[in-house]
Amino acid sequence: MKELPIEKCPIVQVFIDIRFELIDNKTANEVVGKLMPVISSTYNQFEALPINNIPENVRRKDPNLQYKPLFKLFNNNSSVQIGSDIIILDIIGSYKGWDDLKSRFDLIYKEITPMIKTNTRIGMRYVNLIEHRSVEYNIFDDLSLQISTKDFEIDLSNSFYRNTFLYEGFNCNLSLANKVNFESKNLSKNGSLIDIDIFNQSDIEPSKVSTLLNQMHEVEKKLFYKLITDDLFARFQTL
Repeated sequence: MKELPIEKCPIVQVFIDIRFELIDNKTANEVVGKLMPVISSTYNQFEALPINNIPENVRRKDPNLQYKPLFKLFNNNSSVQIGSDIIILDIIGSYKGWDDLKSRFDLIYKEITPMIKTNTRIGMRYVNLIEHRSVEYNIFDDLSLQISTKDFEIDLSNSFYRNTFLYEGFNCNLSLANKVNFESKNLSKNGSLIDIDIFNQSDIEPSKVSTLLNQMHEVEKKLFYKLITDDLFARFQTL
């Protein structure tokens, strides 16, 4: 499989999220307390999120409030969000490659593994933004994906496409858009979106998490390179 060097990749944001069940009624406060001594030198800012204003007994009864982080440790381009049943690691605008992302996650997960009874979902999401070559640029012309109808042609220049499907044994949410504005704390860009979210939703033993993440990363890469045309691959190489 052809691959781009990391500095040529159009990645603007990446996420790893893991949902779990804690043992012995452990709480998000205890998870934070376990992680703070290990990661506070990297994530030197702390925030209690607004959901903390909702009483815990109310949150537990409302399915819409399940898997919501309660606290955030962060720096200028990365954060770790922590709840009683979820952790989300994300990096914005300064992705250095899979080894760096995986080592960050491994450090976090190693500390909390003794507190986890089982994992119920693991997700990995890569957000790619392709800057336009001209005002007429259409990302759908540079993708292997075909969308057509029997009787007429569809203008995709202002389209947003989303689909959920099974790919290489994993669930996948794929989102494509030709014209978007990506805004974050330290990054603002206009362009076209290729958003790939790979996830496994089943009981996962803690000992299998690392292997599963490596597999998911390979699947995400394979799908990305299957989606883009040779012309777009060649264009990335010249950037």
